[in-house]
Formats: sequence, C-alpha cells, structure tokens
Amino acid sequence: MSDEIVNTIANNQITVISGDTGCGKTTQVPQLVLDDYIQNNRGAEANIIVTQPRRISAIGVAERIASERCEKVGETAGYSIRLENKRSRRTRLLLCTTGILLRRLQCDPDLATVSHIFVDEVHERDLDTDFLLIILKDLLARRKSLKLVLMSATLNANTFSEYFNGCPTASIPGRAHPVQEFRLEDVLQATGHEITRDSDYAIKAKNAKKDQTTHTCSKTELKKLYQQKYDSHVIESLSIVDESLINYELIVKLIEYITDNNDEGAILCFMPGFQEITKLIDECNKSSFFMDSSKVIVYPLHSSLSTAEQTAIFTVPPKGVRKVVVATNIAETSITIEDVVFVVDAGRVKENRQDEVAQMQTLVECWVSHASAKQRRGRAGRVRPGISYHMYSTHTHDNELKEYQLPEMLRVGLEDLVLQVLLLDLGEPSVFLTKAVNPPSALAIKNSLKLLEGLGAVDCEWGEIDMRPGPAEPTTCETLQVGSNLTALGFHLATLPVDPRVGKMMIYGKSFHGQKY
Repeated sequence: MSDEIVNTIANNQITVISGDTGCGKTTQVPQLVLDDYIQNNRGAEANIIVTQPRRISAIGVAERIASERCEKVGETAGYSIRLENKRSRRTRLLLCTTGILLRRLQCDPDLATVSHIFVDEVHERDLDTDFLLIILKDLLARRKSLKLVLMSATLNANTFSEYFNGCPTASIPGRAHPVQEFRLEDVLQATGHEITRDSDYAIKAKNAKKDQTTHTCSKTELKKLYQQKYDSHVIESLSIVDESLINYELIVKLIEYITDNNDEGAILCFMPGFQEITKLIDECNKSSFFMDSSKVIVYPLHSSLSTAEQTAIFTVPPKGVRKVVVATNIAETSITIEDVVFVVDAGRVKENRQDEVAQMQTLVECWVSHASAKQRRGRAGRVRPGISYHMYSTHTHDNELKEYQLPEMLRVGLEDLVLQVLLLDLGEPSVFLTKAVNPPSALAIKNSLKLLEGLGAVDCEWGEIDMRPGPAEPTTCETLQVGSNLTALGFHLATLPVDPRVGKMMIYGKSFHGQKY
C-alpha cells in the first residue's frame, strides 16, 4: 500500500492512518514519505517530526529506523527526549515525545522549517496529544504547506476525520502474525488453580459496594456460558472471584505454566503501576521456580526508571533462559521487544482523575478499554505468532470494558494546560479549550482558573457566568466569560514541569532560603 499512502499524504494536508498492531505504521510510513522526497530530488525539503507518547518509544523507533537504513542513530533518523537527544544537521526524520514538540512551539510557533508532523498513538487521548491537536489545527490554517498525519492501531478514524473537516483516511489491513487469545477461565483451566471462599481474591461483603465490577454473573449463568468447555472447579472459582483484584498467585502460576509447557520466547506482563510491578516480582521471588536464575530472568519496566534501565529489557537472554518483563502500559505502544511471544495482561490500568471535592488529582485503578486490550494483545505478535492471556473473564470483557478510555482532558485538572495556553499566547483559555476534539466543561475550566488565581499565577476579570444546566450534565456551565492574563509568577510556573502548587512551593522555597522570620 506504499504508493497509495504516499499519494494520499502528498495530495492532502491532513491524513488519518489506522492499521493493526505490527503492520509497520510507525517505522515505515515516515520512511516512505522521506524516500519519496529523496527520489524526487527534494530530500533537503523534508523535515519530518514523529511524536511518541513515551521516551522509550521515541528511542526504540529511532534505533529501528536507523538500523533499517544501515545508519547510526543521529544521522538521517534521530530522537529528542527530555534531557537527551541524538540528532545532527543531517537528521531529516526526528522522533520526539509530544512534550518536546510542545516546548518547541513556544519558541517557534509556526514550525517554519518542518514539512511533516506525524502524531502517533492518538487513540491514547492523553492531555498533551489533545492539546497539540488544537494548536496544529490552527497552525495548519496558517501554513498550507505543512502536512499532518495521525496514526494509531485502534483509532476511531471517523472522530478525527470529522474533527479535521472530513480529511481522508487510509486503513492498512492485516497484521504481521496471528495471536491466540485466552481469558481468565482458560488460565484457571490450564493451571488448575482454584479460588476458595476464604481466599484473598474472593468477593468480600465489604468490597461489594466499593467496586461494582467485582462480579455480576450468577453461578447458573456461568454454567450456561462455560459448562461445555470448562471443569466444575473453574465455574466455582469464577462464581466467587473478585476480578477487580490482581491475583498475583495465579499470575506466578501462569508464568510457570508457560515456561514449562511452551517453546522459547519472552513473557511480557502488564501491571497497572510501580507498586504492583514490585509486588509481582516479590511474589515471583518467593517461588522456588524463580530462585534458579538459569531458568528465568525478570526485568521491571516503568516510566520512573532511567533510559539505560528501560533499554535493558531489549537484552536477549542465553538459550534456555526465559525472560519476563513486568511493565506498566509504557510497553503498550510502539515498543517491539523482539523475543516476546507471550503476553499476560492483568486487565487493570491507573488513570489520573480529578477529585472535585478535595480539588486534588488522584490516581485511580480501573479496567483497561477494548482498545488498550487489543494493543496489549498485539505485543505478542510482532515478530512471530504469539499467545496472550487476559486475567479477566469473557463476561467481564463483554460487560465491563469500555470501547475507548475517557480522554484525559475530561478527567483531570486543567491548571497546567491553562498556563501553557497563556504562555504560548494562544488566546483566552476558556475559548481555546472549546476547540478540542472532546472539549472540557466550562465548570472544569472555571475551577482551574479559580485555583490559579488563588495561587497568584493569573489575573482574571470575571464576566457573567451562565450556570444553566446542560442537556447531558446538570452541573455543566453552558458559557464562561472571563479575561485572564499570566502574572510573573505564572510565567515561571508555566515553564516548570510540575503541578503549579508544587512549582510555587519550589520558587518560594528558593526565594526565602536562609531568611529568618
């Protein structure tokens, strides 16, 4: 499909590309565009930026592209992440994090020398990506020569096509290798693990109200669903298990089962956070099976690790040793660990959400979406046929998992985003943010401005606020009239990569250092 994709990008200012995990979107499409420019003697005009949601993705993809072009990283293909970059005057294809591109827009608002921008993994709908799309939509109206390409494996193409006024979409069919999928009932059947009523992972009365997703299927319904294929102990376990809890014992048993019953191949385990990664590794270390390092080697992977520690996961172990990578959703997109054949998905993820009562941001554990589950499954089929195990039942998959995650802009505080809008001089935040793919409510914007005003970061002139209830949410503000300006303190807070309240504490701490009161 190379000719079709290159022609679509060349003939349109905005293109949306979707395709299954492993079809080559991230590594091949930017190269096809670059090679087309070179073949037409326009190579010097090409200056392509490809954004990635995470540091390790930017590094890994840059190394892969450089390898395919028989070059070193930093020549034609390079990368730029926070506090680290490998690029040169020859670099024509730059991989960077979304945050790096937003920082560049502060000093070069028109991206004058850039020819193409590829925004990868747009389905994640994180705050930076949605913010970038609003800026790029305005920028494309000013710079007609700039090309924008949106890419994702599980993209809702129509949503983004409509947002960019019906731009063309291209779908890449097929996948590299097939992946066999199993769920909780299959894991219980294969391992022989049983969950008893006094188990830590059984439904407790005190937990029934805390999480409504614990179980909603009766034992009779379970028999109808599973009796023909599964043993009675599986049905009994499913009737009492609290699926919202991560069953570390069962995951360890599953890893042992995979190691004993399958050929060579690494195992990638998805956990919701650092604490859960540590707990699973500790649980593994308690097992005599893992004490023999000649059998299994375990690597953690999360965003707080250094780049060197993160890239250690790509090390291929000696023959006969099983590699197990325990990761957060950092490994969900754009990373190819070449020897991964098996995926174990805990089915849980941690999301940032705003606690409106405490006016604080919290980290909440919840079910993954169908889109994320598909991405995780795809990690097993990148280089050979694979197997994925999901630690939730078919009933939970069909009834509890949402199609897509709620965009981050609709579930977190907007203080930092408001500061960035004012710093970049993009206009009034209450107006600018209504241009988003899924705009936040006026109430959320008002709360953010009030908090920043209280910190002394912005000066606001409040107009009339229409508090009429909206059709969808009774508490939604319909309109918000306000004029806001960045103060000197606000300018410095906008340049610090921390929460505004933490940033003010840091600035005041330095200012008052050594003074006695």
